[in-house]
Amino acid sequence: MYFLASLYLEFKYFFSDFLNLHSDTIHVYLGCAVLFLCYFLFKIKLSSFKILIPVFVLAVGMEVVDIYEHCVSYGFVKWYESFKDIINTSLLPTLLVFFFKQQSSQP
Repeated sequence: MYFLASLYLEFKYFFSDFLNLHSDTIHVYLGCAVLFLCYFLFKIKLSSFKILIPVFVLAVGMEVVDIYEHCVSYGFVKWYESFKDIINTSLLPTLLVFFFKQQSSQP
């Protein structure tokens, strides 16, 4: 597991440096990318809460790896950072779904 966590983090840092973006920004983009990929590939309506399931799975999955790596490397968990990353990944997609749900419910 440690090897996979290290590989994931190396890729994450390389991607962040390559795009010259902060990791928080990348979390927002990844959440939106998963939302729209699910919309285009699986034809799930943007007004359906089911489209958020892959976004939350991605957010929690990335944080599980981060938490594991922090426990191994530092001996403790940065809970605030993990919570912030989950919010960054899922907030904008959630707001978009609420917006489209509101739009679809109006006559």
